[in-house]
Amino acid sequence: ICLPLWHVHGLVCLLRCLREGTPVKLARFHPRLAIDPTITWISLVPTMLRLLLSEEGETALGRLRYVRLASAPMGAAEQTKLQRRLGVPIYQHYGMTEAAHFVMGQGPGQPNTSGSVGLVQDQLTIRLTAEGE
Repeated sequence: ICLPLWHVHGLVCLLRCLREGTPVKLARFHPRLAIDPTITWISLVPTMLRLLLSEEGETALGRLRYVRLASAPMGAAEQTKLQRRLGVPIYQHYGMTEAAHFVMGQGPGQPNTSGSVGLVQDQLTIRLTAEGE
């Protein structure tokens, strides 16, 4: 986890790993981090993903199976381009601090539509209202 643990995105990633019994590697973010052969998935913000790909010619990603992206949106065209370059899916998520971060998301085994934050997470209900309600 290279996200700050005082931010809900980093904290929820840590709690998810602990709940699932997934080994956790805590590290400061560096563009070469995803090359580490012990990392199989990584959660980033779009700026971190762009930095990861800014390494000249570097696309070898060790055992990385997918990237989870949250805390800011990424457009469909950019997501599609980066997925092709990485060779692994990028799953976007939408969340908010008040809802323990992940409200909507995509993940392995679910439809992965570029530019979309995916489906409402289990046991949550959302309601769209007119502005001001």
